[in-house]
Amino acid sequence: MTATTVVGDLKREAKQLSAVLQLAERRLGHPLLVYYSHSFPPRPLDVNDALALDRYFLTSRKIEKLGVIVIGEGGPIHAARRIAILLKKFSKRLFFYVPYRARSATGLICLSGTELILDNIGEIGPIDGLCSINSGGNGVEPFRIGVEDLRAYKQAVREWFGSMGREKLLRPIVDAIHPASIGAIFRADKYAEEIGCELIKEHLPQANGTECKRIVRILMRRSPEHQHPFFVDDLTGIGLNARLGNTIEKSMMRDIYTKSFELATKTQRVAGGHGASLVGIICTKNFVGVSRQGETIVSDELWQEQKGEGVLPGRWKKILANA
Repeated sequence: MTATTVVGDLKREAKQLSAVLQLAERRLGHPLLVYYSHSFPPRPLDVNDALALDRYFLTSRKIEKLGVIVIGEGGPIHAARRIAILLKKFSKRLFFYVPYRARSATGLICLSGTELILDNIGEIGPIDGLCSINSGGNGVEPFRIGVEDLRAYKQAVREWFGSMGREKLLRPIVDAIHPASIGAIFRADKYAEEIGCELIKEHLPQANGTECKRIVRILMRRSPEHQHPFFVDDLTGIGLNARLGNTIEKSMMRDIYTKSFELATKTQRVAGGHGASLVGIICTKNFVGVSRQGETIVSDELWQEQKGEGVLPGRWKKILANA
């Protein structure tokens, strides 16, 4: 497959996505932005996504209303905060559409908007952070641990064993984790709660600090597992401004999700070997960009400046402009 053929294939997929987006804007009556991170394998949020959004996808003037279609599996909390704050700067009223999964830190971005609009299977995932920590010695290699898993272990010891054997059961955790890493886990937990409260205050301006903290802690700590979905009824039940999309909105979300998935899959095939690439898509009616990470099986010429298709900050490739 030649570089010219590959670029042509990606452009065709990009044009189809752009056409669906333009039609949706006409039907809904306001601008739309797609922020898609492929799930197979999961691509995490990247701080460089905010840089690409700022320089190439968002207008210089603040618009009245912006709808953002979000799909993703999560990533660093600080990246979510950067992106959420940036989006708020460009729109007086910010709406988030969730056709499928907006999990963990990706879901956190959605909490900064005026309203959450979900498809039937649209979900916000728990804000359940992971920490990379150093071992406490004893030959244990550095590892990643979920903050809520550590909290749940302590709760399990207390509920199942009471005071009997508690110290013996907790000792392996203490021995396995470097003392400084315990502090890092504590800070990560507090940081997620703080940022969650900050963004929810944008979503619910009338809510006080206690109410914001209550909602965040439900999203952080009251999930039976990391994959637990919060559907629209769950979200309204805890006090968020969420609803199911109407017929037009659901149709729009499904079409855009499908076309984004197809473009991401095509990008993986031409740039990621056996589906190894982590692929992201940002799209407006005039601009489609793709980010890919992972080993490539084609020449990097595809991702270099050629015939108007330039490399954007943070591994983003401009596939289509002025669609």
